[in-house]
Amino acid sequence: MVVNSFWAIPSLAFLFILSKFIKLRIIKLLSGRIGHFLTESMQSYFLLKDKSPDETILFWFYEPTANSFWSRVVKRNLPIYQWIKHLYFWNVKLGLNLTLFQTHNMQAYSRDTNGNFERQPGFNFLPDEDNFAKNWLIKKGWKEGEPFVCLLVRDSKYLDTLYSKWDWTYHSYRDSNIDDYLPAIKWLLEKEVWIIRMGKEMHKQVSIENKRLIDYPFCEDQDDLMDVWLFANCSLCISTLCGADYISDVYRRPLLLINFLPLIHMVSWSNAMLAPKKILWADTGKELTLIEYLQNGFVKTQQYDEAGIKVKNLTPDDIYQIVEECWSNLEGDNQIPFSKNQGDFWRIFKNEISNNPKLAGYHGLFHPKLRMSEYWLNSKSSNFLS
Repeated sequence: MVVNSFWAIPSLAFLFILSKFIKLRIIKLLSGRIGHFLTESMQSYFLLKDKSPDETILFWFYEPTANSFWSRVVKRNLPIYQWIKHLYFWNVKLGLNLTLFQTHNMQAYSRDTNGNFERQPGFNFLPDEDNFAKNWLIKKGWKEGEPFVCLLVRDSKYLDTLYSKWDWTYHSYRDSNIDDYLPAIKWLLEKEVWIIRMGKEMHKQVSIENKRLIDYPFCEDQDDLMDVWLFANCSLCISTLCGADYISDVYRRPLLLINFLPLIHMVSWSNAMLAPKKILWADTGKELTLIEYLQNGFVKTQQYDEAGIKVKNLTPDDIYQIVEECWSNLEGDNQIPFSKNQGDFWRIFKNEISNNPKLAGYHGLFHPKLRMSEYWLNSKSSNFLS
């Protein structure tokens, strides 16, 4: 990097002088993890669209890209210049800290608090990309028009494989067991819905054989285009809030976020049904109240342990009941109206975040179809909403 990029030093000086005469911003995109890559590139698109006519904004990928197909899509829609990385290197190396180099605020740009995704649901696929994806599915037996659900159940395999030098056990509270989803999978298959279990790599295969079930992590014909297209075109995305599910979010597909934590990380700006994991006080076995859920929104396993909190996965029957509720709502069959518990939940939730600046930054918009699972709410004790 050093030997081959000395040319960047005079270029850096030129840009610094140029920035005195024109409005210039250079923004790095976090591109190493698919969730941030998707949301930051879409938010950058709106930033570019809304800028003043006299302003110039350039972008570059800060890390090796998590998905080669999405990087091509982004380059079709944003001015990406990778030579900027050399300028950035010398800006840091020489301690210049020029203000024209900027980084997106991760909280603001991963969370669509301004409703930008409603303005344009994702970047368009080219006709040949759509055809490739549909033919990929057709070869598996799918017929165009048949509904398919993307199911993403987080385990530790992907990060342990891709970033093996790091210790990822602090994320273990987010993991789930694919076997717990078998009753729900079977129910959807009986409804003649295709199930595509998503993920690059997973520890365990789905222990069901069915012509409508595709266990994508174990497919030999994986493709980066399919990683994106499937999430972008599914009838429903069922996920444990992993990052890749943001593809469905960006493309405005319905979401069922289940067995996730912390609750405060919910995607409030989306058409989503929510059913987080249970958290209980370890000494009493009592489940935390809603306010305590929000006050103990930790992001590391050790933090839950130190707070005396036990994280408990939803049971297979819980998951089955919630999936049935969500799919029935989407189909319009047996729709459950908003209950008093639903109204009380959102009243308490919004009041709590309005009184906490840290929490308020996560939520600036509440989608009209956002809801908690009624089954999940009804499973709580009488003091949960007190």
